[in-house]
Amino acid sequence: MRILRRSLLAILVVLAACTSAVPSGGRTGPRAGPSGASPSVSPLPHLPSLKHVWLFVMENHSYGEIIGKSSAPYINRLSLTYGLATRFFARRHPSLPNYLSMIAGSAIGCESDTCVPGYGGATLAGQLAAAHLSWAGYFEDLPQAGYTGPDAGGYVRHHNPFVYFTEVTSSAPMRNSIRPLTDFAGSLKAPPAFSMIVPNDDHNMHSGTVKAGDDWLKAYVAPVLASAAFKDGGLILITWDEANMSDTSGCCASYMRGGHVPTIVIATGGKRGFQSTVDHTTFSICSTIEDGFHLGHVRKAGSAAGPSMGEFWAT
Repeated sequence: MRILRRSLLAILVVLAACTSAVPSGGRTGPRAGPSGASPSVSPLPHLPSLKHVWLFVMENHSYGEIIGKSSAPYINRLSLTYGLATRFFARRHPSLPNYLSMIAGSAIGCESDTCVPGYGGATLAGQLAAAHLSWAGYFEDLPQAGYTGPDAGGYVRHHNPFVYFTEVTSSAPMRNSIRPLTDFAGSLKAPPAFSMIVPNDDHNMHSGTVKAGDDWLKAYVAPVLASAAFKDGGLILITWDEANMSDTSGCCASYMRGGHVPTIVIATGGKRGFQSTVDHTTFSICSTIEDGFHLGHVRKAGSAAGPSMGEFWAT
C-alpha cells in the first residue's frame, strides 16, 4: 500500500510540473536565453513595397556640419519635414569603400580610392535586373552613357560604384544604365525602379561649399518630390559618403569608422517630422532598397552591421 501511495504521489508531482510549464491556451512561452532573460518577441519594422527609389549622395561632411546649419537651409527643411537618421555612420574613409558598400553590402576589401575595377559577385544592380526591375546611375559630367573609364573633366570614377563590378561592366545593357546627369530630368516621366544620383565635386560639398551643395540638391530633389512617380510608392534617400576625415566614429561593428553622417529619408506614406535614434550604416542603404523591392540581401546588408530602415514608415 505504501508503495502504491508513493507511486501515485510521484505521478501527481510530474503532472503538476508539466501543467505549470504550459501557460493557458496550451502554447509554450519563449525560452529564456543564457542570461535568463527572455528574447524580444517584437517584430522588426517592415518596409512597405516600393516602386521607385532615388538615392542622392553628397560628400565628406559630418552630421554636425550640416544639420542645424544656416548654410544648408533646404537640407534642414527636409530633415525637419520628413525623416532624419540621427545615428547613421559611414563604412570608412575615404570615398570609394562607401560607394561600393551602398550597392554591394560590403566594401569588398577596398580600403582606398585607388582600388582597381573588376570585382565579381552580386550587386544591387544585378539583383534588380534579375527581378526585371530597371535601374540607372546618373553622374554629373559623365562623358557619355555607358562610360566606364577613368576620371574625365569633372567626372570622378571612384564616385561611381557600378563601374567596379564585372556584373555591370561585362553587359552592354547594364553599362547603358550608367547615364550622364543631363538625362535625369527627363527620366522622371517614367523613372527606373532605382536611381542613384551623384553630383560632381563642385556640387557634392567635396570641393564646393555647403551652400552650393544645398542649392544643387534643391534643384534636383524638388522635381522628384513633385513627380507622380514619387507620390506612388516613392522613396528619396539623401546621404553623405563619409564624414569629415577627422571623424572616425562608428557603430554596429568594429570596422565601421567612416564617421557620423546625415541621412534624410523621404517616403510616400513615411513618418513626417521623425528623428530615428536607431543605429544605421552605409550597408543600411543597400538593405533598405533591397527590402523595398523584396530582393533578399547581399553580403552584410541586412545584418546587425546594416539593418534596414523600416522605422521610418508608420506601422
